[in-house]
Amino acid sequence: MVRAGISVGTSDPPPIGSADQGSEPVTTAPVPDPPAGPSPAHPVSKHRTRNRWLVVLLVLVVVLGGLGTGAYVANASLSSTYSPERAVTDFFAAQKRGDVKGMMSNATFLRGDGSFADLFGQGELDAMLGVKQNLDLQNVKVTSTSVIDDSTRSVTVSMTWSGTPRSIEYLVRKDPTRVHYQFYSSWLVQVPYVQLTVTLPTQGGAIMLDGLPLPPTATNTIQTIRGFHSVTMLPNFLYDGQSQVVDATYAAATATFSAGLSSSSKAAAATAVKAGFNNCDPAHYLCYGHRYNAPVIANTIVFLMMPGYPEIDYTYYVVSMTTDPTTAMTLVVTTQAGVLNVSGPCADTLTVDGSRTYHFKGSFSGTLTWANGAFTPSIGWNCETSQA
Repeated sequence: MVRAGISVGTSDPPPIGSADQGSEPVTTAPVPDPPAGPSPAHPVSKHRTRNRWLVVLLVLVVVLGGLGTGAYVANASLSSTYSPERAVTDFFAAQKRGDVKGMMSNATFLRGDGSFADLFGQGELDAMLGVKQNLDLQNVKVTSTSVIDDSTRSVTVSMTWSGTPRSIEYLVRKDPTRVHYQFYSSWLVQVPYVQLTVTLPTQGGAIMLDGLPLPPTATNTIQTIRGFHSVTMLPNFLYDGQSQVVDATYAAATATFSAGLSSSSKAAAATAVKAGFNNCDPAHYLCYGHRYNAPVIANTIVFLMMPGYPEIDYTYYVVSMTTDPTTAMTLVVTTQAGVLNVSGPCADTLTVDGSRTYHFKGSFSGTLTWANGAFTPSIGWNCETSQA
């Protein structure tokens, strides 16, 4: 029997299909080509998916690592967009255009002890931007930045604010709640508060800040957002309304209001003083316009003793006021609610028996109390202390 095959271990095996002489031919089935890849329905292996993520991660490292000019520019742009310096300039850009939401998205408004939330919220910012000086910002530039720690920077910004050059330093902190592209945090400007002291006249009117009423428990020392503020003292029974714009761009500022009484309060006081002089009991006091008769005593001459004159014999006399006591009166507002002190000079004339006249001068004083829309007087006078 003849066998056909391949010799194992030979360096040159016979070609497949050949045989020794006289053997039967050996046939072999054709070997199909290997498939080009998995069929469309065949799932990708986990090994290949993992490799794909490694490639993506490598690309991310290349971009964020700044490898290559394009990647470097992209990284620099993102670093600039989400930077403490940009937070400061964006804050003032929003303020310049009157954008309250833009200001709030770039800043935290710091408050001190005893402050009111209403004076640091959106309502106050809206009102504050109604003061035109707060929109007058020019040439806003960051002049220096220093590192405080990993999440805090100190940024100094220069600008012309309402026509005045200024240089102001702000702390700027990372906002851990806003992270962009996994690496870039937003920053928030820490806007410090201002302590605004309002100096009112005694018994002055109620105060409004930027057109907003203050809380009932507010005192004359107010904490609010730094900037320009319109401070108003409302009119009351003593004073006209007054308003002023205060530069409160730094740590402290003062608004001082005039103590000058209104013309209406002076007129009401004058009316009350005149009424006081007319409120007189002739049985006990020397009252103007009243006729005083001498007592009838047999064989007796009745006379008056008055400053600067010898005995003034009389049958009857009448005293009349010769000057307006309200012309030169002095009004002093007391710390007691609704009460004024009043004083001034006065003068009168004594007419005896219808013909002889004697002239005197003196003074008056008392209090005026405000109630029900008018002053009630309580005054006394002695207008005959010396010869006029």
